[in-house]
This record gives sequence, structure tokens and C-alpha cells, in this order.
Amino acid sequence: MKRTLAIILVLSIMMVSVPVMANGGYGEDGKDVSKADFSDISRHWAKSAIEKMASLGIVKGFGNGLFLPDAQMRRSEFVVSLHKASQITINYFKAPDISEFYNDVKNEDWYASALYDLASLNIVDDRGKFRPNDLITREEMVHYLINTYKYKLNIISDEFDGEDNYFDDEASIQKQYKKSVKYAFKLGFVKGRGNGKFDPKGSTTRAEAMIVLDKLMEALKEAVDEMVEQPKDAVEITPSLIKHKDGYKMMLTIRNNSEQEVVIEHSSGQKYDFVLLDDKKEEIYRWSEGRGFTMALTQTTIPSGKIVEFSEEIDGKTYGEISDKVYYFIAQIVGNSEDFEINKEGYSLKLKEEKDDKLVIVPSYEKGKKAFAMKLAIKNTSNKPITINHTSGQKFDFKLLDENKEIIYTWSADKMFIFAQTETVIDAGKTVEFTEELDVESFEDVIKKAVYLKAYVVGTCEDCDIEKDGYEIEIK
Repeated sequence: MKRTLAIILVLSIMMVSVPVMANGGYGEDGKDVSKADFSDISRHWAKSAIEKMASLGIVKGFGNGLFLPDAQMRRSEFVVSLHKASQITINYFKAPDISEFYNDVKNEDWYASALYDLASLNIVDDRGKFRPNDLITREEMVHYLINTYKYKLNIISDEFDGEDNYFDDEASIQKQYKKSVKYAFKLGFVKGRGNGKFDPKGSTTRAEAMIVLDKLMEALKEAVDEMVEQPKDAVEITPSLIKHKDGYKMMLTIRNNSEQEVVIEHSSGQKYDFVLLDDKKEEIYRWSEGRGFTMALTQTTIPSGKIVEFSEEIDGKTYGEISDKVYYFIAQIVGNSEDFEINKEGYSLKLKEEKDDKLVIVPSYEKGKKAFAMKLAIKNTSNKPITINHTSGQKFDFKLLDENKEIIYTWSADKMFIFAQTETVIDAGKTVEFTEELDVESFEDVIKKAVYLKAYVVGTCEDCDIEKDGYEIEIK
């Protein structure tokens, strides 16, 4: 009798536990182990979405007629289902290597191919560790979902109208996911778990995943239907620069939206190029420079509805040496096509705003009977505040030079400064002035020999150019 009760107790515990399945219904190595007719969803609130997703091959069951709708989903499982639901296929001209993005995934892993596609498009935008066996949180799920939605509809902006307080636990949503959760709420993809809570750190169940994937597919279909009378470009070309563990990946993605294949003719083995420009749009890096290409006619054929991606890597050291100067990334198609027009100038991506050169820096001096004043005026003639960052308490310096431009006096030479980061903020249209005086009696010889005054701004500015060699004026 005791043995019978023990067995019943164990079975009861097993029945109320929420299981975590290894491969999201794909079995070992991602193999299909079930049909779409499930015995455990007849009264489940997500029954309709589950049956629909299963019939489309987006998700599988676990055999014996079970779907396990309340089982929690792993990150690897969700990525595979999202990849299928998004219908993304990419033809690579190099064998994909998942280690470009993650150090805890192998190319032979059952989900690696789907993950590589989504990572290369920055839909799954984590880098370093993917954590495939971790349970996917609700905020992670929504973030990948919205990234897919934006990619499929070519939405660039993150700006949209919506309520600020959309969930009571908004403060607990990780900063990088907040816009995605807000966007998903606005689109009706998510409604929360009751009592005004989203539960961002909570694990996603298989049923919840099917609901949001169903809503994603419906939203994409509806958006495409609305665009029928305003067809998008037959061929879409997208440049992108993506950071990964060892440097940066430069990409050129060509999507064929037409109903027939398109062909690009190349006059050599070179099919593409990548260029980095500074804020003056002057070239500072070109991928093809110094490379040799076969002198033979080649072709790139892109079937209807397919994507071709060209990519190259620039190592972190090389990019780091020029990163401060890089403002534009340009991807170029090297070839011609009778099927669509190729922009010979390339396809540009603006990486950061051009510097505002409306910071006027003027040195001056004033001779008095008792003091010689050295001045540095910084005027902001732009329409926005400008910030100068200093690595210590020193914000400026003055030097006096003789007729041979040899330094005969440095103001900071005998000064001490605090070792703390400081800043100087200059409001639009305002002027900041730094002044130091030399006692004429004490520095009589120096002042007599001084022919030039040099004033220095000791700091850096993201919005303006600061001359490291200082600003010089002749003393008359």
C-alpha cells in the first residue's frame, strides 16, 4: 500500500511540474518527432496558434501526441522557430562560420544555421556568448521578434507614438530591450501576464512563443498586402557594418523582390568592394586596395525572392586605428546588370554625425602696466550645446615663444591639477573665456622676449575639431 501511494505521489509531482524540453519539439539533433495533432492542447488558450504554427512547420511536438504548451523554451529553440516563421534564406559566397559571432556555438549544432542567418542580419544581436541552452526570457523574445519585424519591413527608425507607462514593471525591463517591448505592445504582439505586469525576466513558454510568432506572421502579411499598390524596389540593396568578437563585419545584402531571377555581370573576379570615409567624405580605407582578382568574366545570379550576401572582415586593430575618423561606410557592387540599376557610387551608411565646425577659438592678450593677460575665448556659433571633455582639472594652457618660436614660458609647468574627468559645456551662441595673468615685474624678461602667444584647449570634443598644436597669435 505504501509503495502504491509513493508511485501515485511521484506521478502527481511529474504532472504538475513545468518541463523544459531540450530541442523545442525537434528531438535529438533537431529531427521531427511528432505530428500536428496534439492531445494536450484541446482546452488550451493557445490551441489555434499552436495548430497553425505546427501545420506550417514552424514548430514540432514531442511524440505520443504531446505538444507540451506550458513547457519553457530555450533560446536555441526559439531562434529556429523564429527563423522559420520569418522565411529568411540567404545565399552565402563564403561558408558561414558561427564563431564569427559566438564562442559557445559550433557549426554542426542543430540550430547553428538558423542562428547564423539571424545574427548576420543583426536580428539576434547578442555577441560573444549566445547561451543556447538558457531559457529565453520574455524581453529577449520580444526584442528578436521586433528586430525581425523591422528587418522584414525595412524599418530603420526606433521612433513611434505610444504610451509611456505601458506596463507597471517597465522599470525592470533591461534598457536595451525597452523600445522593443514598447513597440511590441503598440503592435499588439504582447499584452503582459496580468495585473499590468509584463514579467520581462520570466521564461517564455512554448504556447506564448507560438502566439507571438503567429501575430508576427499576420502583421507581416498585412503589411505586405497594404504595400501591393506601392511595390517596393525590385532589388533591395542594404549595406551594414556589424561588430563581432575580433573586429567588424562589412556586409552588402542584395534582396531580389521581383518575380524573376536577376543577374549581375562582373568583368573580373571582384564582385564587390567596401569603403570607409571620414567626415569630409574622403576615403581612408578600401577593402580591395592591394588585392588581386582573376581576370575572367563572372556572374552573380539571384533567384526570385532570395537574398545574396557579400561580406568581408576588418580586424579590430585596423579599425581601431581609424575608428575616430570613420563617418561613412559604403558598399559597392562591382558589375553591371540588365535587370536593375546599380548605383556606381555605392550604397552609403552614415555611422555618425559630421562634426560641427562652428566652434570659434581665438587667443588674445592684453598688456598692462602691472600685468600681462593671456586669454583664450571659445565661442559656440552652432545651434546646440557643445561639450569639451577634459581628463584632469586642466582645461587650457598658454605658452610664450620667442622670435625663433622657441618656448620660453609655459603656464602649466609649475601647476598641479586634480586627476578627475571634467567637462566644459558651452551653450549655443555663448562664449567661454579662460584668462591668466603674468606679473610684469616678476616676468619682465620673459614678456620682453615674447613674440608669439599660443593658447591650447586641453581636451577632446565629439562635436568639433580642436587643434592639438594650439592657436597662435603674434604679440605686437
